[in-house]
Amino acid sequence: MLQDYQEIDKKLKTTECSNCHSKRRRVYRSGFCSKCYYWYRKRRTLEKEVTTFKDHGATRARGLRFQIQTATRILEEYAWRERPLNDNDVDALQIEALLYTVAAECRSEISFAVHSWLFDLNHSARMCFYCILLEIVEKIPAYRPRLHTLERPVKGSYLRLT
Repeated sequence: MLQDYQEIDKKLKTTECSNCHSKRRRVYRSGFCSKCYYWYRKRRTLEKEVTTFKDHGATRARGLRFQIQTATRILEEYAWRERPLNDNDVDALQIEALLYTVAAECRSEISFAVHSWLFDLNHSARMCFYCILLEIVEKIPAYRPRLHTLERPVKGSYLRLT
């Protein structure tokens, strides 16, 4: 009996989010950090709501399933962003995706081949650049986080990624 309580206590005192495994943000509730918990709770309530609308409104159920897919995609995005920090290994494509996200948010474009330049950086420079870009992307004020893409942004236009 005492061992069961000790195991539960260990689970509650985890230092990383159960979705994104972030060590930068503390665990907020239910084993999730504050960013992941909102979308986890939203997805869970939408899944409960889909079961009630399954028989009554097919159109409403389709809309709810789309919202569930969006919440799931956002949770995957948070996990994708934290993976290089946890593994201590950054790929040049991940930096490029964050760079394109920042450029798209600024409604500008990157006119040169960034990919080859990023591959020439050493590991510590890549890690530092990734951390800087990640801080910028996470500070962008928006209802939904911008999802990563390798599509080059076009100057003056907004990139829709949902």
